[in-house]
Amino acid sequence: MPKDNNFSKIKTTHGTVLTTVTQFIIEYPLRLKKNRCIMEKNMKSKVYFMKVENGEDASTLAQKTSLLFDFANFKDAIIKNDMVAVKTSFGEKGNIGHLKPPIVKAVVDKVKECNGKPFLIETNTLYEGRRTNAVDHISHAHEHGFGYENVGAPIIIGDGLFGEHDAQVEINQKLCKYAY
Repeated sequence: MPKDNNFSKIKTTHGTVLTTVTQFIIEYPLRLKKNRCIMEKNMKSKVYFMKVENGEDASTLAQKTSLLFDFANFKDAIIKNDMVAVKTSFGEKGNIGHLKPPIVKAVVDKVKECNGKPFLIETNTLYEGRRTNAVDHISHAHEHGFGYENVGAPIIIGDGLFGEHDAQVEINQKLCKYAY
């Protein structure tokens, strides 16, 4: 069982990205420039941790996630009718190392309370499997319980039908200047 399950937000000029992440929450300072996300210079990320006990069930983790959303004041990043991407992973077949739908639903519900328009976002994988194309990927997501009827948000595969749509993001790190 993972120790911590949280999420992070990325505020852009077109909305917010709340990313489900294991172990921490990060608030990334980003902006859009000519259809590219650029990290703001001289701004530090905020990291939030949430204590999670081994064996806690998904409903307890969902409650803690809702409290953490409030504690981090993520509501302040969401403007009425913002399209809010909730980034998650739907996991691999037979794997348990992904956030369960009730935890993701907690974030979706909080976004809706803020009058945002949440959607789940994921990207295809480069390796062979059920997540290499959008059709199989979405079917897989439904099999893992991430359908609209369970989480209350549609699914979008952000890099296209076959993973062919990507964007260059300037990150200006020592060993890597761009991410895709």
